[in-house]
Amino acid sequence: MKPLLGLHVSTSKFDKKIFEFGTVQIFAGSPQTFQIGQSAVDFVNKYHKDFKIIIHSPYIINLVNSNHNMFPKTFSFTKQIAEVFGDKIYGYNTHLGLIYTKQQLKNKINESTSFGESTLQRAIEKLLPVYEKNKTILLLENAAGNEYGSDLSSVKNITDIVRKFNSPYLKMTLDTCHSFGNGEITIKDIDQLEQLKDVLGAIHFNSIGEGVFGQHKDSHGTCLITECTQYKYEDYKNFYSYIKDIPTILERDFTLGILEFEMLTNI
Repeated sequence: MKPLLGLHVSTSKFDKKIFEFGTVQIFAGSPQTFQIGQSAVDFVNKYHKDFKIIIHSPYIINLVNSNHNMFPKTFSFTKQIAEVFGDKIYGYNTHLGLIYTKQQLKNKINESTSFGESTLQRAIEKLLPVYEKNKTILLLENAAGNEYGSDLSSVKNITDIVRKFNSPYLKMTLDTCHSFGNGEITIKDIDQLEQLKDVLGAIHFNSIGEGVFGQHKDSHGTCLITECTQYKYEDYKNFYSYIKDIPTILERDFTLGILEFEMLTNI
């Protein structure tokens, strides 16, 4: 049986090495648009039986601020992904976006994260039936920097929402780069990881590159090869041993990713 580990790959140009993966991640199209590309459709149709396929959202999304100009486009695109790909994909991984628009920040609107949570919850109430009907998973990713899901409070809100709906078609993606960088969880927090396992549908297993734990920087790096400055190689291997039963994606340069894939799968 293939490991549930793989890389984010291009749908138009990829190495035959990907057929050793149990999971792959792709964009549906350009990450700066709300359009599904034909190459993504062709890739899913051709290879959906070879591995679990996760589609990653564009970077311009917003599901937590209904006043944001990207909210209606995000909602429509998120719905479209389930309708177009259905159960040929494992799931759709989405960032959640900024709670405040630039204008709201300029006007010093003071809202708590409940604004993001309530908007997200209303969106999911409408989106989840579409995902359940099409038998694919909506994966909510924790964030870095200023996006929703970048602090312990909003991460807890995400896990609370997943548990509230209690559906196999709504899960969380834990990006370890974001968690390490935000100071939410460290590489040795296995107990905390165990407490999340019931809500986890996928893992983005990334280190923080040249960043520092707790500095809220989104800087993906390899976990095992060159950038383990604060924790040992063995710490990352031990962490992976706890998550290898969850579909896991390495988001990094393909060549380095292949080396890391081979190192991890030899644990």
